[in-house]
Amino acid sequence: MPWMRQERRVLALIITYEAPAELASSLPRVADQVERVVVVDDGSQFRRISDLGVAEIHHLPANGGIAAALNYGMRRCAALGATHVLTLDQDTRIPQGYVSNLLTFWDQATSAGLEPAVMGARWFGVHTYPGHKIGSLIKVDEVVQSGTLFCLNDLRMIGFFDESLVIDGVDADVCLKISASGKSVLAAPLAIDHPIGETRHMKLCGHTVASTNHPPFRRYYIVRNRLRLVGRHGGRKPRWAALTLRRLLIGTLLSITVETRRRENALAAMRGARDALLGRTGSLDPRVRREWGQNTLGRVR
Repeated sequence: MPWMRQERRVLALIITYEAPAELASSLPRVADQVERVVVVDDGSQFRRISDLGVAEIHHLPANGGIAAALNYGMRRCAALGATHVLTLDQDTRIPQGYVSNLLTFWDQATSAGLEPAVMGARWFGVHTYPGHKIGSLIKVDEVVQSGTLFCLNDLRMIGFFDESLVIDGVDADVCLKISASGKSVLAAPLAIDHPIGETRHMKLCGHTVASTNHPPFRRYYIVRNRLRLVGRHGGRKPRWAALTLRRLLIGTLLSITVETRRRENALAAMRGARDALLGRTGSLDPRVRREWGQNTLGRVR
């Protein structure tokens, strides 16, 4: 069995919120590739999962954000004896043999003298990662957590995910901390089906840019947390910081010019920038979320 290779025990961790009905039908493909599947429901109010057959389910009492849900699930996976954990969003689909292929590329990285700690798919939908090519792998600054394999011990060493960020950027922060420890963050030549918001692509000054149409509360966290991460990691990673700021600027401009709810997006972006400068973290005031028409933290991508 591939997940037992070289004393490794690979578990899958899926974070859900108001999970869609089709999750149950997609789980067997995941379960066939790992030793066990752990599902953490992040405080759903209307569609509480009761039985998924091939997975054990944990319900958190309140919707606390992706970082807290991931940390809860990681500790549960550790208690079950996992050495590596594949994290997935509820709407991410992985192909047959995905985990086995990841482990093969993990071994290749080790043979090449790297110390892999995080490895994700290079392609998700139309998105891809830039980076430094090493054989068939790409050494990158960050990967999205969905579809990514984490070495649990390395994750534990850097303190797991930063719950003060709540959502957005929590995976980037972990990757940057791990690379600062001397371990490698890698993208393998694999693809997964992982939607990002309601993405549509358009041309801007001759370049293709992505409009995600995230709701305003997400725009708040994107702006606040990305600015916080630039302050936290930018001195060590100036090129990453410059790319991050450019993408943040373009994404914010699109959110206030071509996406829906432009006024609320502008207010969210301004509030996020202000709170970043003031050093504020934690969850956005529920009263503000209600003003923007969003009562919960919702699904995170």
